[in-house]
Amino acid sequence: MRLLERFDARDKWAFERIARAHLPYLDAVLPSLSSAADKAVLWWLVTGGLLMSGRPDLQRAGLRGVLAISLASPTANLLAKQAFRRKRPVAHVIPAIRRRRIPTSSSFPSGHSASAVAFAVAVAAHAPLPVAAPVAALAAGVAFSRVYVGAHYPGDVAVGMAIGLVCGWGANRLRRRAMWELVKPGWEVLKPDGEAIRPGGMDTGPANPTDPLGRPTARAVPWTGAVRPDSIQVRRRDADAV
Repeated sequence: MRLLERFDARDKWAFERIARAHLPYLDAVLPSLSSAADKAVLWWLVTGGLLMSGRPDLQRAGLRGVLAISLASPTANLLAKQAFRRKRPVAHVIPAIRRRRIPTSSSFPSGHSASAVAFAVAVAAHAPLPVAAPVAALAAGVAFSRVYVGAHYPGDVAVGMAIGLVCGWGANRLRRRAMWELVKPGWEVLKPDGEAIRPGGMDTGPANPTDPLGRPTARAVPWTGAVRPDSIQVRRRDADAV
């Protein structure tokens, strides 16, 4: 109990330091950013932009982000908040210009932070750096904004971010293909540059394996790590001759 009391005391001390901070350039940004993340509206807008980009990698990143939020939000808001009941910070210590509507649910952990980090982690696994970096910056801004507007203590946000990290990683693991591809006889695996991954050293069995009744079965081509599993394609070996 002493450890929890000490953590609570330091957490409240950190909150009061942030509450008393005078940062006019953030007053015009963070409260609006915090409100934009309500009900994950901000992340739905980002997902819409990624889906409309027409690029498969960005579209995949957006869908993975949505999946990550679908894991992080109930984990933080339905499970953790019910298990750990904590009162919200005292709002009057926050300057009026920064205050926003404070939810009545438990303060611990921060659901906004969990969803933000989960989305950013999932997107970063599939989007290029010029896209992943701004999304990560948005997520960090949303997380800090929850303390800045008086909705959470820093500890609430830190635990919410940890939940988001785990859920973002989990979303990528759930949707990632296995580390090998099942290829039917007469087909071959193509790398993104069009180079075929030929049999020989990579196959786990004969080129055209059969079951005990002599019927052709699938051939396993293991994943070597040179190309992401979700970026390869499969085609018939005789496709060039058609």
